[in-house]
Amino acid sequence: METWRERARKRMKELSIIQDDLCQVFGVKTRGAVGHYLTGRRQITPEQLQALADALQCSIEWLVIGKDEGLSKEAAEFARDWEGLPPRERAAMRAAVRALKKPDTDPVEAG
Repeated sequence: METWRERARKRMKELSIIQDDLCQVFGVKTRGAVGHYLTGRRQITPEQLQALADALQCSIEWLVIGKDEGLSKEAAEFARDWEGLPPRERAAMRAAVRALKKPDTDPVEAG
């Protein structure tokens, strides 16, 4: 079974991100220190995990368990944006999406 570390490395390769690019994510100064997280020598915090998912343009769910692996980058980005919305705005977005999905039932055009 693939680990978050393996998924992170795969995603880094896809985005041409190197360990030096992730120093700020982990709050360290060297790529060697980043490597400690990516090899399991250091334990990652939840905050670092979220920052890593953001840097790798993926969801934290995919990074940790591979859950949304089939989502496009755009869908994964939308899902991350969705997570930041308050319930009222989520309800408004659901209504808007459902309205867009309804087939056009204009009786003039249908007849």
